[in-house]
Amino acid sequence: MAITKTNFINYTRCPRYCALDNLRMEQLDSSISYEDYKQQELYQEKRELLGSLFEDEEFEIDVTKQLNPQMEAMMPYYKKVEFEAGKIAEKYFGNDFIYAEKTNDQQCFEADINGIKYVCYVDLFNGKDLIEVKSTTTNGYLGLKIKDESIFEKINNVLFIRKDLDPIAVEKKKAKLMDRFSSVGQYVFDIAVQRYIIEHSDNKQEFNYMLGVLNSEYVYDGSGKYHMCDNQELITFIDVNDLTKDYQPIIDEYRKVLERNLELNNAKEYKLGTYCCRKKTNECIYFNPICGKKIPKTNSIFSYLN
Repeated sequence: MAITKTNFINYTRCPRYCALDNLRMEQLDSSISYEDYKQQELYQEKRELLGSLFEDEEFEIDVTKQLNPQMEAMMPYYKKVEFEAGKIAEKYFGNDFIYAEKTNDQQCFEADINGIKYVCYVDLFNGKDLIEVKSTTTNGYLGLKIKDESIFEKINNVLFIRKDLDPIAVEKKKAKLMDRFSSVGQYVFDIAVQRYIIEHSDNKQEFNYMLGVLNSEYVYDGSGKYHMCDNQELITFIDVNDLTKDYQPIIDEYRKVLERNLELNNAKEYKLGTYCCRKKTNECIYFNPICGKKIPKTNSIFSYLN
């Protein structure tokens, strides 16, 4: 089995995850189909949809206890988000994008590093612009403020980090964007891993990296079409070129950690931490059934400390 982007993110959570996923070193040279890849992504897509309902990351929800019918009912809307994002991307960046409507034709990149195959598929791609569509909104990004001013400014439907603010204050706010376990940082880390795989593939071209998210300022007019309303598009793009570039040496260190975790294949108990993402939309799938099963359901330390 190849290492997908989702594998990469999870296998670098803690040393135990790889062993719990029962991954074998000899399986790494085998190929992975588009269908296999999407099956792995499906669970995370559902959690992203659920997470988009709650903009405050301090508000905890136990995603493992949400009714499956609710999550399943939301999946068509995730695909709709991808489709609408593709149409809007073509409007602003030109050229025909390959996106959700042509799932079997999605652009795939593969990288071979130390005998391990890493693979990723791209949500929206036109040969120069690479966009990952996420079922979250602009609210969390615009909410990063300095003296009531967002560190982002919108230019032609793209959010850019402002250059006219105090650089030291901006760097402090950017720390949340560079936190892989924060509500906004998890998506930056996601596309940074994708950039790492692409830049270690046979591809030599440089791309423009962006996130595509729902515009929290968009108000649907009930017309049946998600066209621009009051100068707002349904989807807004976020420029993450500098952020993902800064991430590359960090991702490389994570890749070394991943290789070590694969080699050790150690299922020994490991301390709980931020990486467990307890009751978050990116909660580790092994937290409740294995790592956190000894925690009392009521009156535990988590009743007082997050």
